[in-house]
Amino acid sequence: MRTRTGAYLDYLNEVLKRSKNVPIDIHINARSSTDLPHPVIDILLQHSERWGMLRLEACHAIIPLLQPAKGRLIALQRLTLVFCWDRKFQSAPSHDLFQNAPALNDVYLENRIGDFILPPGQLISYHQSGNRLSEILTSSITSLTTLILHGVTPTNRLPSITLPLLASLKITHNLGVAVFQCTWFLDNATLPALTALTIDETTDEIIKSVQLMIARPHSPCKLEALVFMSEYFRFVSFTTLLERTPFLKFLSIPQPLLQDLHALTLDSSRSHLIPLLRELYLFVQEITEDTKNALINLASSRCGPQPIPVCEDALPIHVGDNRFKKLSLSFPNATIAEQHLYGFEGWKESDACAQLKRLGTLLFNILFEFGGRPDLQRSLLDLEWKNCASALLDQIEAFVIEDPKDLAVRISSPSLTFNLIGKGDWDEDVSMARRNMIDRHLEQYMHETYTLIGQTILETDFIRIPMSSGDGYFRLVVCPHESARSIIAATGVFRLGSLSSDSAHIRGASLGTLTPELALKHASNTLQSVTQGAIYPAVPLVQAVETIPGITKIGKWALDTGYRRIAGRESQG
Repeated sequence: MRTRTGAYLDYLNEVLKRSKNVPIDIHINARSSTDLPHPVIDILLQHSERWGMLRLEACHAIIPLLQPAKGRLIALQRLTLVFCWDRKFQSAPSHDLFQNAPALNDVYLENRIGDFILPPGQLISYHQSGNRLSEILTSSITSLTTLILHGVTPTNRLPSITLPLLASLKITHNLGVAVFQCTWFLDNATLPALTALTIDETTDEIIKSVQLMIARPHSPCKLEALVFMSEYFRFVSFTTLLERTPFLKFLSIPQPLLQDLHALTLDSSRSHLIPLLRELYLFVQEITEDTKNALINLASSRCGPQPIPVCEDALPIHVGDNRFKKLSLSFPNATIAEQHLYGFEGWKESDACAQLKRLGTLLFNILFEFGGRPDLQRSLLDLEWKNCASALLDQIEAFVIEDPKDLAVRISSPSLTFNLIGKGDWDEDVSMARRNMIDRHLEQYMHETYTLIGQTILETDFIRIPMSSGDGYFRLVVCPHESARSIIAATGVFRLGSLSSDSAHIRGASLGTLTPELALKHASNTLQSVTQGAIYPAVPLVQAVETIPGITKIGKWALDTGYRRIAGRESQG
């Protein structure tokens, strides 16, 4: 194993020595006892006072090996323990390895055997997956702000418990479990500071338990985000619960009853239900004519502009407080979604829309056919494929839409979003540390360097291009020095928007550069992940690789000639 070699151990020792007192994050994966003991563990134990984050995905046999770290974990802040591979291991009933860790405040625990004793009264975030509820919860009553329970076994021994600082609670269950009840926790918990609640099951009993829980502190409910999810679709009523959550801003629920939709709709004859709500997500299964009309009325009353109240004595205080920022309907699958997508406004497909759909299908088939070819046939010089794609794109570009109602969105593709900023936004929105880092990068890569004639170098240039400048089309050139008029190398014309993977975007500046772009469209998701590291959200940077090291002059000539044949004169200086 590579990590047991002397060279690796020497390297690790040197890295830890040079890093001096900087906190280090440790991730140990030892799921089998055959992996233990390991010499790397002995080296890491010498620096246990520097551990800032520790993640153990291991069997319990590793615990005795880590005992030398006991009492030395003074910098440990985040602890992740995943012990679920050795059910038959004869473990001690409790482990006190992490009992003395004064900075520990974030714990994730997935453990099937024994308990871990953690420092009392200092945990801020606790996430437990599986097994029965740990005693850790009761030992951190006064400090806990975030609690996540996933697949935790219900227990009847849970006493009434008050968590005065708990702001976020999430209770979920393991997939495939037919019966799930979280009432065993909700019925015994008092949470006066709760602002976010997520439960992945929706039944009348759970709704009632939530109502009783938020009423238990005898103070106004502070909930701002409420999420109910359900593996099994059930129609339940939410009106009574929502009447007790006046400060709710985010709501995500399965399709409610018609009476709930009517209650959420603004009506001048009655008080508004959750008037501060800004985002509403509904998971819908069946949409009848009555449901469709109720949703249309809801959207009309809370998504459109609100009338400004007239008051002669004072200015209005809550202008527009009842409007939604987002109303979203989610369906079980795309087929059902498309069936209902156009029905809300009585939209019917026109001949123009049908023609666009046909052209889109043809374009998709061409791209798919090119990507499915064997590597030997997938050549950028395939003129037949290029001509076919160009002709089809010409048809799409020449297509005239006379009425915007002829258009409809069927599917949306992921794309890169650029932040259009001006000079003032650069100064205000980008932190000083980020600006200094960008300036250092630009200074480093703009520094003049001289190389031997004939030497092939891999050069990566980072160029800051304000998105608001010009018409969006750019061409980069390389000159020998700042005042030179001659050009050493040049790129083809491009635009930053061509990084989008949306098929509606014409990606190239001309048909000459279209073929290589279409050939790379199959890797658009990969391109996004790569370019995200090179493109700052506030300061877009274009990373251009100029030459490839290690190739001969003949190889360079072949690459240049091939690109000229594809892209034409644009690739020439």
